Amino acid sequence: MLAQGIGKTTSVATNHFSGLSLGELQSRLKQCWLRFERAVKDEMAPLLYYLRKELKKQGSHSGEGFCNWIDKNLGISRKTANRWADEWAIAHNLKKPHTSGQMTKRDESRSDPVDHNGASPVSFQLLLDDEQETKFLAAWDNLKAAIGEDKASQLVFNAVINRAEHEERPVNSKKPVRSVGTKRRRRMVN
Repeated sequence: MLAQGIGKTTSVATNHFSGLSLGELQSRLKQCWLRFERAVKDEMAPLLYYLRKELKKQGSHSGEGFCNWIDKNLGISRKTANRWADEWAIAHNLKKPHTSGQMTKRDESRSDPVDHNGASPVSFQLLLDDEQETKFLAAWDNLKAAIGEDKASQLVFNAVINRAEHEERPVNSKKPVRSVGTKRRRRMVN
């Protein structure tokens, strides 16, 4: 099996990874992605910025605007492409930083260096349609305002854990259901 690296091709023995535990596989994938993303972002960000600028200058008369081109040609999301281009442009004084005073959700999650009594911020994705997303985020904000973020986080944690622990093993599965208990308290941060 050949693995394509940035600027080089290396041979990887497939059985080398077969003995790794789930946690080791996940950890290695995360480390690999962080190295890959950093290298790719550094090279792609200025290209994305200037491509977006050129396509905006031309207009999207042919339907081949920046976002459509990203969707058709690159393996990254529109949001990622725009974020990388914006971050690069801001760093090189080609674009002004957000001046509205409002932080994006991503800015908020990255700007919270506070120690939450030993709790670790945990991010996860929910697959929701637009209506569900609006309803969920409004409910989350109301819940945090009513009972506080720590208690709201604990409530969501308990709901997911309790439901998972009471689910039966899938009918076609020969594997027993794993316990989803955790050694330390985890919390959800928006």
